[in-house]
Amino acid sequence: MNTLLFRLKVVTLIIVSVLTMSCNLIISNISSRINPNDPEAQISNFNAFALDVDKVLTTWQWNEYYHDSDERIEEIRILHSTNNYPQVLIPFTGESITDSSKTELEWKGLDKNTTHYFALHMKDERNRWYSPIYAKATLPGTVVTGFVFNRINSVNADSASAEWMPDNPLEIRDWKWAVLYFDIPDGVYINNATIYLSPSGSATGVTFAPVIEPLPDDDMEIYNSLKDDFRVDYSKSITFTTIESTYDITEVVRAAALSSEKAILIKTEDMTPPTLNYDNDASAPYIIADIIK
Repeated sequence: MNTLLFRLKVVTLIIVSVLTMSCNLIISNISSRINPNDPEAQISNFNAFALDVDKVLTTWQWNEYYHDSDERIEEIRILHSTNNYPQVLIPFTGESITDSSKTELEWKGLDKNTTHYFALHMKDERNRWYSPIYAKATLPGTVVTGFVFNRINSVNADSASAEWMPDNPLEIRDWKWAVLYFDIPDGVYINNATIYLSPSGSATGVTFAPVIEPLPDDDMEIYNSLKDDFRVDYSKSITFTTIESTYDITEVVRAAALSSEKAILIKTEDMTPPTLNYDNDASAPYIIADIIK
Protein backbone atom coordinates (compact mmCIF):
# COMPACT_ATOMS: atom_id res chain seq x y z
CA MET A 1 0.00 0.00 0.00
CA ASN A 2 2.83 2.38 0.86
CA THR A 3 4.50 1.59 -2.49
CA LEU A 4 1.28 2.39 -4.39
CA LEU A 5 0.85 5.66 -2.51
CA PHE A 6 4.43 6.63 -3.25
CA ARG A 7 3.95 5.96 -6.96
CA LEU A 8 0.80 8.06 -7.04
CA LYS A 9 2.64 10.95 -5.42
CA VAL A 10 5.47 10.67 -7.95
CA VAL A 11 3.06 10.64 -10.93
CA THR A 12 1.16 13.62 -9.53
CA LEU A 13 4.39 15.55 -9.03
CA ILE A 14 5.50 14.84 -12.61
CA ILE A 15 2.17 16.01 -14.07
CA VAL A 16 2.18 19.22 -12.07
CA SER A 17 5.79 19.92 -13.00
CA VAL A 18 5.16 19.44 -16.71
CA LEU A 19 2.14 21.72 -16.71
CA THR A 20 3.70 24.50 -14.70
CA MET A 21 7.23 24.46 -16.12
CA SER A 22 6.86 23.61 -19.81
CA CYS A 23 3.47 25.05 -20.69
CA ASN A 24 3.35 27.83 -18.13
CA LEU A 25 -0.45 27.79 -18.24
CA ILE A 26 -1.48 27.37 -14.64
CA ILE A 27 -0.36 30.82 -13.48
CA SER A 28 0.20 33.68 -15.94
CA ASN A 29 3.34 35.79 -15.96
CA ILE A 30 3.18 39.45 -15.04
CA SER A 31 2.47 41.41 -18.17
CA SER A 32 5.22 43.56 -19.65
CA ARG A 33 2.51 45.97 -20.80
CA ILE A 34 0.85 47.20 -17.60
CA ASN A 35 -0.10 50.63 -18.96
CA PRO A 36 -3.57 50.39 -20.60
CA ASN A 37 -2.83 53.56 -22.59
CA ASP A 38 0.47 52.27 -23.97
CA PRO A 39 0.38 52.99 -27.75
CA GLU A 40 2.52 49.88 -28.40
CA ALA A 41 0.29 47.48 -26.45
CA GLN A 42 -0.69 44.76 -28.89
CA ILE A 43 -3.98 43.86 -27.21
CA SER A 44 -6.11 46.70 -25.84
CA ASN A 45 -9.66 48.00 -25.45
CA PHE A 46 -11.04 44.69 -24.19
CA ASN A 47 -14.80 45.13 -23.69
CA ALA A 48 -17.91 43.02 -23.18
CA PHE A 49 -21.40 43.98 -24.37
CA ALA A 50 -24.79 42.38 -23.68
CA LEU A 51 -26.30 41.77 -27.13
CA ASP A 52 -29.43 39.92 -26.02
CA VAL A 53 -30.98 38.35 -22.93
CA ASP A 54 -28.54 35.40 -23.16
CA LYS A 55 -25.77 36.67 -25.45
CA VAL A 56 -22.56 38.67 -24.84
CA LEU A 57 -20.06 39.99 -27.37
CA THR A 58 -16.44 40.49 -26.33
CA THR A 59 -14.32 42.84 -28.45
CA TRP A 60 -10.70 43.96 -28.44
CA GLN A 61 -8.11 45.76 -30.56
CA TRP A 62 -5.15 43.77 -31.88
CA ASN A 63 -2.26 46.02 -32.88
CA GLU A 64 0.18 44.29 -35.26
CA TYR A 65 2.66 47.17 -35.29
CA TYR A 66 5.15 46.13 -32.62
CA HIS A 67 8.91 46.56 -32.37
CA ASP A 68 10.06 43.73 -30.09
CA SER A 69 9.52 40.42 -31.91
CA ASP A 70 10.36 38.45 -28.75
CA GLU A 71 7.23 39.81 -27.10
CA ARG A 72 4.93 39.68 -30.12
CA ILE A 73 1.59 38.18 -29.09
CA GLU A 74 0.78 35.08 -31.14
CA GLU A 75 -2.23 33.76 -29.21
CA ILE A 76 -4.95 35.07 -26.94
CA ARG A 77 -7.23 32.93 -24.82
CA ILE A 78 -10.49 34.25 -23.34
CA LEU A 79 -12.06 32.66 -20.25
CA HIS A 80 -15.60 33.19 -18.95
CA SER A 81 -17.12 32.97 -15.46
CA THR A 82 -20.28 34.02 -13.64
CA ASN A 83 -18.58 34.21 -10.23
CA ASN A 84 -15.70 36.65 -10.75
CA TYR A 85 -12.92 37.41 -13.19
CA PRO A 86 -11.08 34.18 -14.09
CA GLN A 87 -7.62 34.62 -12.58
CA VAL A 88 -6.05 31.25 -13.45
CA LEU A 89 -5.46 29.94 -16.96
CA ILE A 90 -6.06 26.19 -16.80
CA PRO A 91 -4.91 24.09 -19.80
CA PHE A 92 -7.45 23.49 -22.60
CA THR A 93 -10.02 25.94 -21.18
CA GLY A 94 -11.46 29.09 -22.76
CA GLU A 95 -11.52 30.19 -26.37
CA SER A 96 -8.18 30.35 -28.22
CA ILE A 97 -7.60 32.91 -31.00
CA THR A 98 -4.47 33.18 -33.14
CA ASP A 99 -5.86 35.21 -36.05
CA SER A 100 -4.95 38.87 -35.47
CA SER A 101 -7.70 40.00 -37.85
CA LYS A 102 -10.33 38.59 -35.47
CA THR A 103 -11.34 41.26 -32.95
CA GLU A 104 -14.59 39.97 -31.47
CA LEU A 105 -16.12 36.79 -30.05
CA GLU A 106 -19.78 36.05 -29.38
CA TRP A 107 -20.87 34.04 -26.33
CA LYS A 108 -24.33 32.44 -26.62
CA GLY A 109 -26.68 30.62 -24.25
CA LEU A 110 -25.47 32.47 -21.15
CA ASP A 111 -27.34 32.75 -17.86
CA LYS A 112 -29.95 35.51 -17.98
CA ASN A 113 -30.10 38.41 -15.50
CA THR A 114 -26.50 37.67 -14.55
CA THR A 115 -23.15 39.49 -14.64
CA HIS A 116 -20.66 37.66 -16.83
CA TYR A 117 -16.92 38.07 -16.32
CA PHE A 118 -14.22 37.60 -18.97
CA ALA A 119 -10.42 37.42 -18.81
CA LEU A 120 -8.21 37.75 -21.88
CA HIS A 121 -4.81 36.03 -21.53
CA MET A 122 -1.95 36.66 -23.99
CA LYS A 123 0.94 34.40 -25.08
CA ASP A 124 4.02 35.70 -26.90
CA GLU A 125 6.35 33.99 -29.39
CA ARG A 126 8.53 32.70 -26.54
CA ASN A 127 5.57 30.80 -25.09
CA ARG A 128 5.19 33.20 -22.14
CA TRP A 129 1.70 33.87 -20.83
CA TYR A 130 1.03 37.40 -19.53
CA SER A 131 -1.37 38.42 -16.81
CA PRO A 132 -4.89 38.93 -18.21
CA ILE A 133 -7.00 41.99 -18.92
CA TYR A 134 -10.65 41.98 -17.90
CA ALA A 135 -14.15 42.90 -19.06
CA LYS A 136 -17.68 42.22 -17.82
CA ALA A 137 -21.28 42.59 -18.98
CA THR A 138 -24.61 42.26 -17.19
CA LEU A 139 -27.55 40.66 -18.98
CA PRO A 140 -29.77 42.11 -20.28
CA GLY A 141 -27.96 45.09 -21.79
CA THR A 142 -29.08 48.69 -22.37
CA VAL A 143 -29.82 49.59 -25.99
CA VAL A 144 -29.82 53.26 -27.00
CA THR A 145 -31.24 54.12 -30.44
CA GLY A 146 -30.54 57.28 -32.40
CA PHE A 147 -27.37 58.14 -30.46
CA VAL A 148 -25.54 61.05 -32.13
CA PHE A 149 -21.74 61.22 -32.49
CA ASN A 150 -20.73 64.79 -33.28
CA ARG A 151 -17.59 65.87 -35.10
CA ILE A 152 -15.16 67.51 -32.69
CA ASN A 153 -12.28 68.16 -35.08
CA SER A 154 -11.13 67.59 -38.64
CA VAL A 155 -8.07 67.87 -40.84
CA ASN A 156 -7.57 68.19 -44.56
CA ALA A 157 -4.40 66.30 -45.44
CA ASP A 158 -2.78 66.59 -48.86
CA SER A 159 0.45 65.39 -50.41
CA ALA A 160 2.20 68.69 -49.63
CA SER A 161 0.81 69.75 -46.24
CA ALA A 162 -2.00 69.34 -43.74
CA GLU A 163 -4.42 72.00 -42.54
CA TRP A 164 -6.74 71.73 -39.55
CA MET A 165 -10.11 73.01 -40.72
CA PRO A 166 -12.84 72.69 -38.09
CA ASP A 167 -15.25 75.15 -39.76
CA ASN A 168 -14.48 75.01 -43.49
CA PRO A 169 -15.50 72.72 -46.36
CA LEU A 170 -13.41 69.58 -46.56
CA GLU A 171 -11.97 68.95 -50.02
CA ILE A 172 -11.60 65.36 -51.20
CA ARG A 173 -9.65 64.34 -54.30
CA ASP A 174 -6.80 62.01 -55.24
CA TRP A 175 -4.14 64.10 -53.46
CA LYS A 176 -6.26 65.60 -50.66
CA TRP A 177 -8.11 63.56 -48.03
CA ALA A 178 -10.05 64.34 -44.85
CA VAL A 179 -9.91 62.92 -41.33
CA LEU A 180 -12.89 63.49 -39.03
CA TYR A 181 -12.74 63.07 -35.24
CA PHE A 182 -15.95 62.20 -33.38
CA ASP A 183 -17.04 62.17 -29.74
CA ILE A 184 -17.60 58.40 -29.68
CA PRO A 185 -17.67 57.33 -26.02
CA ASP A 186 -15.55 54.47 -24.70
CA GLY A 187 -17.16 51.17 -23.74
CA VAL A 188 -20.02 51.10 -26.27
CA TYR A 189 -20.87 48.56 -28.97
CA ILE A 190 -22.08 49.92 -32.31
CA ASN A 191 -25.14 48.03 -33.54
CA ASN A 192 -25.35 50.18 -36.66
CA ALA A 193 -24.04 53.59 -37.71
CA THR A 194 -24.83 56.02 -40.52
CA ILE A 195 -22.73 59.07 -41.35
CA TYR A 196 -24.59 62.20 -42.50
CA LEU A 197 -22.78 64.47 -44.95
CA SER A 198 -23.54 67.46 -47.18
CA PRO A 199 -21.61 66.67 -50.37
CA SER A 200 -21.08 68.79 -53.44
CA GLY A 201 -19.00 68.20 -56.54
CA SER A 202 -18.47 64.74 -58.04
CA ALA A 203 -16.29 61.64 -57.83
CA THR A 204 -16.45 58.07 -59.10
CA GLY A 205 -16.22 56.69 -55.56
CA VAL A 206 -15.50 57.47 -51.93
CA THR A 207 -13.83 55.35 -49.24
CA PHE A 208 -14.28 55.43 -45.46
CA ALA A 209 -11.72 53.82 -43.14
CA PRO A 210 -11.02 53.90 -39.38
CA VAL A 211 -7.92 55.74 -38.17
CA ILE A 212 -6.54 53.54 -35.38
CA GLU A 213 -3.28 55.28 -34.44
CA PRO A 214 -2.41 58.96 -33.85
CA LEU A 215 -1.26 60.97 -36.84
CA PRO A 216 2.32 62.29 -36.82
CA ASP A 217 3.06 65.76 -35.49
CA ASP A 218 4.75 66.77 -38.73
CA ASP A 219 2.06 68.12 -41.06
CA MET A 220 4.09 67.14 -44.11
CA GLU A 221 3.91 63.48 -43.09
CA ILE A 222 0.20 63.22 -42.30
CA TYR A 223 -0.92 62.46 -45.86
CA ASN A 224 1.72 59.75 -46.35
CA SER A 225 0.95 58.21 -42.96
CA LEU A 226 -2.69 57.78 -43.94
CA LYS A 227 -1.62 55.27 -46.59
CA ASP A 228 -0.15 53.08 -43.85
CA ASP A 229 -1.93 50.00 -42.48
CA PHE A 230 -0.42 50.96 -39.13
CA ARG A 231 -2.33 54.26 -38.97
CA VAL A 232 -5.47 53.18 -40.85
CA ASP A 233 -7.20 49.79 -40.69
CA TYR A 234 -7.92 49.26 -44.37
CA SER A 235 -9.28 45.78 -43.66
CA LYS A 236 -12.33 47.56 -42.20
CA SER A 237 -12.66 50.16 -44.99
CA ILE A 238 -15.82 50.57 -47.09
CA THR A 239 -15.90 51.98 -50.63
CA PHE A 240 -19.04 53.37 -52.31
CA THR A 241 -19.28 54.03 -56.04
CA THR A 242 -21.97 56.71 -55.81
CA ILE A 243 -21.96 60.05 -53.99
CA GLU A 244 -24.77 60.23 -51.41
CA SER A 245 -25.76 62.35 -48.43
CA THR A 246 -25.65 59.37 -46.05
CA TYR A 247 -23.67 56.15 -45.86
CA ASP A 248 -23.95 53.06 -43.68
CA ILE A 249 -20.41 52.73 -42.26
CA THR A 250 -21.14 50.46 -39.28
CA GLU A 251 -17.95 48.37 -39.53
CA VAL A 252 -15.80 51.49 -39.88
CA VAL A 253 -17.33 53.13 -36.80
CA ARG A 254 -16.97 49.91 -34.78
CA ALA A 255 -13.26 49.82 -35.53
CA ALA A 256 -12.87 53.55 -34.85
CA ALA A 257 -14.65 53.17 -31.50
CA LEU A 258 -12.05 50.61 -30.37
CA SER A 259 -9.15 53.00 -30.98
CA SER A 260 -8.06 56.01 -28.96
CA GLU A 261 -8.47 58.32 -31.95
CA LYS A 262 -12.20 57.87 -32.67
CA ALA A 263 -11.42 59.14 -36.18
CA ILE A 264 -12.49 58.26 -39.72
CA LEU A 265 -10.62 58.82 -42.98
CA ILE A 266 -12.54 59.91 -46.07
CA LYS A 267 -10.72 59.61 -49.38
CA THR A 268 -11.17 59.07 -53.10
CA GLU A 269 -8.84 57.90 -55.85
CA ASP A 270 -10.77 59.88 -58.45
CA MET A 271 -8.32 62.00 -60.45
CA THR A 272 -10.95 63.85 -62.47
CA PRO A 273 -11.99 67.36 -61.32
CA PRO A 274 -14.12 68.89 -59.91
CA THR A 275 -13.20 68.30 -56.29
CA LEU A 276 -15.67 66.58 -53.98
CA ASN A 277 -16.49 68.80 -50.97
CA TYR A 278 -18.18 68.07 -47.67
CA ASP A 279 -19.74 70.96 -45.79
CA ASN A 280 -18.10 71.03 -42.39
CA ASP A 281 -20.53 73.28 -40.51
CA ALA A 282 -21.99 73.17 -37.02
CA SER A 283 -24.06 70.07 -37.78
CA ALA A 284 -22.62 67.92 -40.57
CA PRO A 285 -20.77 65.68 -40.70
CA TYR A 286 -22.23 63.65 -37.85
CA ILE A 287 -23.05 59.98 -37.16
CA ILE A 288 -26.30 58.51 -35.89
CA ALA A 289 -25.96 55.05 -34.32
CA ASP A 290 -27.77 52.42 -32.28
CA ILE A 291 -25.47 51.42 -29.43
CA ILE A 292 -25.28 49.03 -26.50
CA LYS A 293 -23.80 50.32 -23.25
